[in-house]
Amino acid sequence: MAYETVADIVTDAAQLVGITTSTITNPFTSTDPNILQMVYLLKAAGRQLVREHQWSQLQATHSFSTVSGTATYSMPADFGRHIDQTHWNSEAQLPLAGPTTPQEWRALKVLNASAGVQFYFRTNGSTLEVYPTPTDAQDLVLDYVSTYWVQATGSANRDKSKPTVATDILWFDSPVLVHRLRRDWQRLKGQDSSDASNAYEDAVAAAKSHHRSAPVLSLAGTPSRPRTIGWWNLPPTGWGQ
Repeated sequence: MAYETVADIVTDAAQLVGITTSTITNPFTSTDPNILQMVYLLKAAGRQLVREHQWSQLQATHSFSTVSGTATYSMPADFGRHIDQTHWNSEAQLPLAGPTTPQEWRALKVLNASAGVQFYFRTNGSTLEVYPTPTDAQDLVLDYVSTYWVQATGSANRDKSKPTVATDILWFDSPVLVHRLRRDWQRLKGQDSSDASNAYEDAVAAAKSHHRSAPVLSLAGTPSRPRTIGWWNLPPTGWGQ
């Protein structure tokens, strides 16, 4: 999907609310206080949208190897929040057990429960801690929601958590940002924003639907997580010898 720039979004929103009929080349250097307010509202809207939904275009994968004697590991600079049930030990082909509650973690530490085949984990802000403390290198992997929703022109991917120049590319559908900006500006000015709110909600619903594929629903239900051993992954001959 082709995303639009700051200049594109602010121009469309400004024209919708009647601030201007012209193209805004660089909103950041505008002398119109209304345009500068829109830049501020755009930054705030993007940060809020990141938190409101698990957008597929903002999902990322983090892989790292454990270090003997080290239990706590930092997440990437753009880490926003974990995606549940994506934490795996690729080396052992087992999911990590957790996240544990504070009570469960304290029990593990006090009881010295280190005989299991899985790592337990808990999260603390932008760090992840595993138990028991690794004694060798194990390849761990998890998915997360990135805080980077802005791509600088010329960059290969998202690399910023807020726009800073007019040519920055914003990784949200343009109708979502334009109608959000229109709604927030009208609210700021004390104007009736009901039409803008309806248009924004419709744009968000469409974006959420279009940015993910739908699973096949079964009346029989599905297991909560993939099984690691069963008849479906045994070879037809040779096993048991």
